[in-house]
Amino acid sequence: SLRYFVVYRCCIAALLFASSLFHPSDFAILSPQTGLFHLAVTGLYLLATLVSLVGLHSYRRCFNVQLTLHVLVDVLVLTLLMHAGGGLRSGLGALLLVTLAGAGVVGQGRLVLFFAAMATLAVLFEQLYRSMAADVEIVDFFQAGLLCAGFFGVAISVRLLARRIITNEELAHRRGVDLRNQMLVSQRII
Repeated sequence: SLRYFVVYRCCIAALLFASSLFHPSDFAILSPQTGLFHLAVTGLYLLATLVSLVGLHSYRRCFNVQLTLHVLVDVLVLTLLMHAGGGLRSGLGALLLVTLAGAGVVGQGRLVLFFAAMATLAVLFEQLYRSMAADVEIVDFFQAGLLCAGFFGVAISVRLLARRIITNEELAHRRGVDLRNQMLVSQRII
């Protein structure tokens, strides 16, 4: 499952990098002032995801460490891109929701809440920095708060769904073993 998560990250990084190469473009997140910054961040992000894809096969034992690094890199990069794109209005916060959902499916236990907390802190610090650097409306803080509440909502709900899927998988496996044993008993009786 971690492999699929890393492949998703590589696809997103490649798409973001391609969007920064075709500057100026029709995308609202690219502006002439932040084009080179966007290109640098997405280039480093693509490189980091490719390295993580290679590292995935080399270090199989460090699952939680790898997942934590992947999610923290995603949070950092997407927050930087949100900042370069004009804050929450860029729409890149939705990618953070998808990243947290993927981490919720792949991750285990309370680690998912840690990821949601890190994404919340990153978005709130970005909004605070934006408010100190320029005039920001109060409604922007409200939108940031809603997005951060969404981080926790997505993380908790996806984790509960993943736990239920794991429980159903274990139940199906146990029933398969019971069915196999019952068939063996039936064959011996016959």
